[in-house]
Amino acid sequence: MSERTGAIIESYKAILQKLRVSRAVSEACLAQTAELAAHPLDTRGTEDLRDRPFVTIDNDDSRDLDQALFIEATATGFLVWYALADAAFFIRPGSPLYEHALRQGTSHYFPGWSVPMLPAELSEGVISLNPHVDRRAVVFRVALDTNGVVTAVSIKRAMIHSQAKLSYDGVQAWLDGKHHDHDNAPYAQSLRHLQTVGLLRMELAREREAIMFERYEPEVRLNDAADRFEVARRIRNDVERYNEQISLLCNTEGARLMAELGHSPQLQSVFRVHLPPLSQRLAELQEVLDDIVKTHELGPQWQWKGQSLADYLAQLPAGDEHARLRIAIERQVRYANRSSDFSATVGPHFALGVDHYARFTAPMREIVGIFTHKEALEVLGMQPASPRKTTNSFGTG
Repeated sequence: MSERTGAIIESYKAILQKLRVSRAVSEACLAQTAELAAHPLDTRGTEDLRDRPFVTIDNDDSRDLDQALFIEATATGFLVWYALADAAFFIRPGSPLYEHALRQGTSHYFPGWSVPMLPAELSEGVISLNPHVDRRAVVFRVALDTNGVVTAVSIKRAMIHSQAKLSYDGVQAWLDGKHHDHDNAPYAQSLRHLQTVGLLRMELAREREAIMFERYEPEVRLNDAADRFEVARRIRNDVERYNEQISLLCNTEGARLMAELGHSPQLQSVFRVHLPPLSQRLAELQEVLDDIVKTHELGPQWQWKGQSLADYLAQLPAGDEHARLRIAIERQVRYANRSSDFSATVGPHFALGVDHYARFTAPMREIVGIFTHKEALEVLGMQPASPRKTTNSFGTG
């Protein structure tokens, strides 16, 4: 590590200190981690789904694998199996690791450096849905009709055996016919179904006026050898969008279940609520968009005439020659939106066009994921209820 890189990492630590995030892991946490790592294959309360060809699909460099999927066709549509790392089984309220995760709140990522919410021995090992090993999972079983509409949902604890760690780019290249690595794999048909289901769910999202941004991700890397930061622009491919639709599906259906069970005194729900933009912000957005159209002498396709923001963005001209304008307009739409918040009270998620939404799909990177799993599993009778103490709650009860 160069002297300059060391100084940069020290500045990261200073940022964490201002945020009151401690990197220190207590001896009690280390002891609990060692105990969990020594007994990784506890199958209590699980159904055996290891015969199904689950795979994970993520970025090439991802090591904390939260989700694995398997999709099969049925006589009436599709059956989606979405496995989520069972962090709530290992990280119990009142334990040193739970209290540590509660203080951290989430994993913290910097260019070239990170502070995981859970020790790497767990988040990249025992709990992670790594390939070719048995793992505990919380599995959503979602039945869809031929149009991608949900007809039935259940949640279970299970043992799974992921057959491969795949990447978005690799699966996209295979679907595009650029290589044949997965042609004879037991999960090949599942990947094809992912494309079909993803497209169906995207069409349903358009129908409910969900806002679909043409997003890209700026990636800032710390090049130790060159002693500098490097910035790259990562464009999301279609496979990432398909996988996102499965994640959104489970988060939405999980939230719906929690809303329906909300009368139970055992349940402390945490929803992700995104309220519609304020009328003043929409009026300001109209002025800005009108100015953009006037300044660039754009045609009627670029004009916002009060239709839904989802329909407006969908009508914008495609093509690389218009990319910068579309990005600028999407940025203005995001500015007009309110931020989303965690809430103990169910509410709509405006951008997604759904009545309820929760965070089930990131249980190793967010304490809210562990807590949400815990609460749902408790009320469904799959995990013993924990004492309702202020120090053990997520702040909702």
